[in-house]
Order: sequence, then C-alpha cells, then structure tokens
Amino acid sequence: MRRELEEETGYQITNLLNLGCIYDNPVKDQSRLHLFLAPDVTPTGKKLGI
Repeated sequence: MRRELEEETGYQITNLLNLGCIYDNPVKDQSRLHLFLAPDVTPTGKKLGI
C-alpha cells in the first residue's frame, strides 16, 4: 500500500493508521470501504506519470 501511495501521489508515508472499514451503502450492497490515516507525509519530488 505504501508503494502504491507513493506511485499515485508522489508522497511517502512513515506511519499508516487503520481506522477500520465501513459499508458504503448497506441497504444497496455489501461494498466495504477501508479507511486509513497517514498523519506524516513527505513529498518525494518525483514527477508523476500524468
């Protein structure tokens, strides 16, 4: 997950907190959303492939 975040955003994280998961719309379907918090991020300076 850390590598994917760096590739997609250009930021590195030192700490990743799992906040749990919630159901997007429990009446409609069972899709879960996993929630994370990265309180300390550092820009890598890499150019993104956009």
